[in-house]
Amino acid sequence: PFVISEFGAKSDGGDSTFHNAAGGWFLETQQSRADFYENFILSFLEWKNNIGWHWYRYNHYWIGDVPQSGGGVVDDHHVPYPELEAAFDHVNNHTYGLIEFFDQK
Repeated sequence: PFVISEFGAKSDGGDSTFHNAAGGWFLETQQSRADFYENFILSFLEWKNNIGWHWYRYNHYWIGDVPQSGGGVVDDHHVPYPELEAAFDHVNNHTYGLIEFFDQK
């Protein structure tokens, strides 16, 4: 069995204040991050020995007062990015049905 841990994708959403110094995939928009999440998890749900996954960051990575990446689930005011939240809901609420579908292939 394996767990997909500490993965994620970041985006500055056009905000040049992020230095994007932290590791991980960099995508241009929040919708791209949402699409990445759905595709990434769907690819792993096909593996029968996958027992779970964990998005790496709740909020952005900061050094002092300087935001370093746009990799969080929430913005600087702790408001979830709607595109990413919708992708989480879509995949997570259908996980068992997706597993059953992939098991039948």
